[in-house]
Amino acid sequence: MKRSFLLLFFLIIGIETFAQQYDFIPNDLKPVPIAELKKPDGPLDLVFYEDGTKVTFKEAMEKVQNEEVIPLMFADKSGRYKALVISEKIQIDYPGIPNSLKELGYSFGNPESDFVVIYSQGGPFPKLSSWKWQKWMLSLNEEFGSYFFINSMKTQIINSDEYSQKEISFDEAKTYIESTTEILEDLVKYFKSQNKKVYLYGISHGAFIVENLIATKGNIADGYLAMVGRLDMDDEMWRSRANNGRARFLDDGKTIVQTEVDSTIIGRNQDKLHAAKAYKRYTELLKGINLSNMIYLYAKLDQKVGSLTKKEIEFLESAGAKVIASEGNHSSFQPYLETLMKQLIKN
Repeated sequence: MKRSFLLLFFLIIGIETFAQQYDFIPNDLKPVPIAELKKPDGPLDLVFYEDGTKVTFKEAMEKVQNEEVIPLMFADKSGRYKALVISEKIQIDYPGIPNSLKELGYSFGNPESDFVVIYSQGGPFPKLSSWKWQKWMLSLNEEFGSYFFINSMKTQIINSDEYSQKEISFDEAKTYIESTTEILEDLVKYFKSQNKKVYLYGISHGAFIVENLIATKGNIADGYLAMVGRLDMDDEMWRSRANNGRARFLDDGKTIVQTEVDSTIIGRNQDKLHAAKAYKRYTELLKGINLSNMIYLYAKLDQKVGSLTKKEIEFLESAGAKVIASEGNHSSFQPYLETLMKQLIKN
């Protein structure tokens, strides 16, 4: 009851702050929470950047869909969208955070919460998910807004010009993975220094980053949720992608076949990152580390990274991790996310 009251108070204060922030938005219009956001039925006349500069509806919506800006819609009493303000501040909004860390992610929720949840997104995508990720998490459970959530930056996003215009080598891809891991480490250590409980969750590519963090930096967070990753990727998979080939699993999550190569620069670089995240043998690198604060979900029919082997499952269980099997494919983690997130934070 107390937590529900605090969440409601926080949301009301946040909405009122937004409503009072823009003198170019009519007072009778109210902001629409991101969790409830939907595409407007038609073009809007009142479209601005945060400083009041007008922008066309078309240009603004293109930036919104590409997650280059954060949207704040305003509606009238009947719920019809009347105005849009877009913010370019894709950053971690936490009082006193050093500028060197502020640009290393996107945040939402309550910065005064005792719980900080850091996300390592999948892909490896070339853009950081911001408002769409926020909407997704709040649609799972609006109570997540009472915690402080961060989507951590990735090196290929920071180095977007190089990543999109020049083919990187396998060795360069390895440095990308290690640099991304260090970003995650810096965020964990900072928020631990703020006396916060810090939890990490990674999905697919992000699960490998979480594993690499523990293997190279130690068990430095309070809890981990890894979903649809692997510990010991099949050699045929990662070697193929490291050498400008491409392999995939069939729908059984076990059989590997060669497939068509993506000839674009970003496609080849993505394959290099896939290999660089997966060539390590984590059953060896994590040996001796207590993983009782980890929840690991795998999919038995995972066509992207494959199903965990018996050896991987036995290793996780022997290290104290809670292992959960989904009967579905790579996307079947989604029905589990809310429940496992609650378990993670309660632990």
